[in-house]
Amino acid sequence: MEHGFLKNKFYRKAAAAGILIIVITLIGCFMYTGPDRTVNLKHRQRGAEEKPVYLGSIDLTRFSGQGRQPVWVYVYGDRVYVSYYGEERIEVLTPEGEKVRDFRARITKADGRPEGMVRTGDRLLVADYHNGGVGLYADSGRLLDAYYETPGKRGIKPVGVTARDRVFYITDVNINGWFTAGDDGVFLTEIKGDTEKDGLQFPYGIAVTDDGRVMVTDPPGNRIKVFTCAGWNIGDLPTSEVGMKNPQGLAIDGLGRIHVVDNGTGRVFVYDDEGSFMFTYGQRLQNPSTVAAGSAGRILYIADTANGMLSVWGY
Repeated sequence: MEHGFLKNKFYRKAAAAGILIIVITLIGCFMYTGPDRTVNLKHRQRGAEEKPVYLGSIDLTRFSGQGRQPVWVYVYGDRVYVSYYGEERIEVLTPEGEKVRDFRARITKADGRPEGMVRTGDRLLVADYHNGGVGLYADSGRLLDAYYETPGKRGIKPVGVTARDRVFYITDVNINGWFTAGDDGVFLTEIKGDTEKDGLQFPYGIAVTDDGRVMVTDPPGNRIKVFTCAGWNIGDLPTSEVGMKNPQGLAIDGLGRIHVVDNGTGRVFVYDDEGSFMFTYGQRLQNPSTVAAGSAGRILYIADTANGMLSVWGY
């Protein structure tokens, strides 16, 4: 089976569909029971200035022993997906932290190393930086297909992924930037960081706002760059000037606020929907890496990496 954009059997679509997606892209451009306590996750109407409060933690080491370090967390509906440093398994949990299943995220014969995850429809897209490709998985965990290069035969090194309006946004270390593809596999745009202003040393997390702005973190450069959906760089979010040291994963909550995990300080930095710094939270986190927003964007799951837990916050 051939792999690559526009080549695999799962993603052959009419050219008209690809054109439509490009147009859309440009236009667009309960109760939680944690291991330590029980908390109420019912939504509360609060103002944009309200800080998230700590709700509890999900101890991930109870599934298979000590030493496991969560690196990526992703929420879709009533499922929480977690991947780990040095492992190819992805665990699927309930919002309460009960394990539903796990599966091996492997796109080659070599061990898989799943990074960013995002789901659209009934498929989960998983970036594998280690093996230089992206896999698409069914709910059961079965690998449906994978691709490793653009139509121009350029190899990819994906890390973070997100999706909006039937478009995948994927950070790519090989171009010091990011690219987009439709959920039908049609390659759309490639945003190369080929200048000092636009370049990213190691593009990591990625998120898209409601109005189409694309946020990309660059841990080595201590930067969070902001682009239009068409790829024009329109500035950076403040980082070192507000005390940030190593931005990694990021997510947008139900109020449009941007939550950025800072591995350097062990806290989460929050910006309003205009990009102005607001506040930090996240006491007791140890080397956190990523954050995901669930339950209508009002519950935040943080990969508390060194502690082997998911730290849960809400408002």
